[in-house]
Amino acid sequence: MDTTETTDPIVPDYPLPDLLIGQEAKSYLLTAGKWAKFLGILGFIATAIIALLCVFAGAVSPIMGALSSSSAINASAGALSIVPLLLIMILYFFVSYFLYQFGTNIKNGIAVNDMLFVTKAFRNLKSHFKLIGITLIIIVVIYIVAFIVGGLLVGSTFMHH
Repeated sequence: MDTTETTDPIVPDYPLPDLLIGQEAKSYLLTAGKWAKFLGILGFIATAIIALLCVFAGAVSPIMGALSSSSAINASAGALSIVPLLLIMILYFFVSYFLYQFGTNIKNGIAVNDMLFVTKAFRNLKSHFKLIGITLIIIVVIYIVAFIVGGLLVGSTFMHH
């Protein structure tokens, strides 16, 4: 008696038609597309605000450095504060871009019943989630490293007292 199970999908011997999307699913996709487009636009606005913050921080940093007694340290700290803002701005832009493109392409694909638009929409949605997933993995790794380093520093502090 063979007890091995296979997880391969069952593929019939005859060709299957491409995926057909029913009216209810189209309605859900259109609604999701509208929200994606809206959230993408909000993300573009957030990106513009972050860009303005970078410009403001870049303009204020030399002034604060000139007013301070340790101008070299403050000027470099001001410049270093722009780097995380730039990284966040770039991330926001691409997350918003992929989401906006999904919304636009899914709307166009369903409106003209064109699978090329729908495929482009899902490619952008995949890229959106992939970028968010990679970002979250990086953030979790940074937290783990910070937790370990913090634990080692606290441990070494107690060892010396």
